[in-house]
Amino acid sequence: MRFGVGKGKDFEVGTVAHAGVSDLPFEPGAQTLNVIEHPEKKFIAPFYYGFLDGDRDLKTTDDRLLFMVLFDQTDSIRFAMWNFFKDDAGDPDTHSPAWDWQYVIRNPQVGQRYGYRARVVVKPFKGKTQIWRLYQKWNEDLELELPSPPSLND
Repeated sequence: MRFGVGKGKDFEVGTVAHAGVSDLPFEPGAQTLNVIEHPEKKFIAPFYYGFLDGDRDLKTTDDRLLFMVLFDQTDSIRFAMWNFFKDDAGDPDTHSPAWDWQYVIRNPQVGQRYGYRARVVVKPFKGKTQIWRLYQKWNEDLELELPSPPSLND
């Protein structure tokens, strides 16, 4: 699944929650910029990735870097992508999105500790198999049972 695609003024932005959690409640009239989840897209594995221009020169194409953020849990994590910058034509600048995440604690309890672990990876991109192998390694390092990746033989 891709998120953040589109052209012109229809650039896709918003918040993406895990497929297994209910939408966050909010009061009518509340500021909902980072509250309302995307109505059609949810994530199944707790990571997101995108690409960086390694030398920051858009004319070169052989320097694509993987930017990947992995998390140790699903239900409390939400991904958000926003684009507040405009290009010379007034359209969203696809080279300047804000990639954020949220940690949502539902029904917090006084005295209870909450937290998560994350890993950021920036390295030359070698294909989709590399992404799933990095996720699999993260899962092994944590000694947790996160959602399984698809078969790496595909």
